[in-house]
Amino acid sequence: MILKTIQILTRLWALLPLSWSRTLARILGGIWWIADRQRREITVSNLGGAFPEKDEKWVKATARACFEHIAMVGCEMPYLLHTPMKKLLSMTRFHGLENILEAQKEGKGLIALTGHIGNWEWCNVLLGAAGYHGTVIARPLDNRSLDKLVNQWRGRSGQIIVSKEATARILLRALRAGQGVAILLDQNTDWYEGIWVNFFGRPACTSHGLVQLAMISGSPVIPIYCLRAEDGMFDVYCQQPLPIIRSGRRSNDIWENTQRCNDALEKIIRLEPCQWLWQHRRWKDNYCAWPREDA
Repeated sequence: MILKTIQILTRLWALLPLSWSRTLARILGGIWWIADRQRREITVSNLGGAFPEKDEKWVKATARACFEHIAMVGCEMPYLLHTPMKKLLSMTRFHGLENILEAQKEGKGLIALTGHIGNWEWCNVLLGAAGYHGTVIARPLDNRSLDKLVNQWRGRSGQIIVSKEATARILLRALRAGQGVAILLDQNTDWYEGIWVNFFGRPACTSHGLVQLAMISGSPVIPIYCLRAEDGMFDVYCQQPLPIIRSGRRSNDIWENTQRCNDALEKIIRLEPCQWLWQHRRWKDNYCAWPREDA
């Protein structure tokens, strides 16, 4: 019953012109900015720490724009479920698809390095619609009905959705079959599950699963992201593969390659700072040094 109600509401929302939806989202984002003191303080603190050269006015303006952006992401989701795919494709520009084609020629699949940048859900669905299918790692939502609805649009274009607890064997099987695996690497990881590498000049606990998967499989790692452009279109970017070090010093290679992944994500976020999830406590855990073999 709950799922059916949500589906009806999202279908009605998708009838609105997208420009109207975004205008309403900006209003909702402004209300959220005012009402949610805890997230507001986290966002301002994160931005201030990441951009120490910026003044307070810029930090607060960017923080508020970030709230509006996340609200727009939420209000754009119903279109992924109810709008004809041909129309969605007409609203999307692709850049660097040749990098995926070149990676596919190697026959080792590919690992998409991505994060909560721009509209990450739009990126996933539209890449599938463009013919680039793969396995997407996602954390199940706490609300089962909402999780089922979200996975409906995530899998609408042929993508396979697996839980973040998926075993490495499942992911390796997909890569060895020449498929793609997408992993969002921009969230905080518990200290006992990740390693500390720099992110915006500060140690941030980061999962090393993506890097280990790349080192074992030999699959290329391609940064992929989607930004909302000023003209209202979505730009999906597929960059060239990151160079992965395999020197034989395992712990050092894991550290260095994870740092390269973080550097790539930071460079992307700096393009449009207001289109990232700064409300997340990315620097939550206390720093603990990773035992590198050359230390």
